Amino acid sequence: MARKGRQVTKGPDPKTKARWPEALDLRIAGGTYRQIAAQMGIDLKAAYEAVQGALGELDAITKVKAERHRDLELRRLERATLGLWSKVQAGDERAIMAWVRCADRKAKLLGLDAPTEISGPNGVPLTFTLTLDRPGGMRENPSKNALLPPRGHNADD
Repeated sequence: MARKGRQVTKGPDPKTKARWPEALDLRIAGGTYRQIAAQMGIDLKAAYEAVQGALGELDAITKVKAERHRDLELRRLERATLGLWSKVQAGDERAIMAWVRCADRKAKLLGLDAPTEISGPNGVPLTFTLTLDRPGGMRENPSKNALLPPRGHNADD
């Protein structure tokens, strides 16, 4: 329950969000977070968060566009399958093969196929570890004007 007089905000404030494009442009140009911070007059954490905020926004836009494109492709496949169906029922081999390709593509778009299993030497399953850090976990490397991942993590992650 919110206290009276306190406003609950969702997401970054407009001033913070307004610096995302500039921070991303500087990062794309090869700027380190320290350089971005100095150029924009903000601290390292704010520079990192601005770049990450811009990237997160781009990810969201890309996800929506991908979903729309997937929906469009599914509609096209449904029309193609519908158009082939009478020939498939009549036993037309070319139509059957085309229908199977449409069905295969549709299954891939919808994620209906079982995932492909990848194994290491002698069929031994491969093990992967994914570690995610928060921006506050970053540490500075003063000699290179850059941020490093927290201790114990590979710098190339």
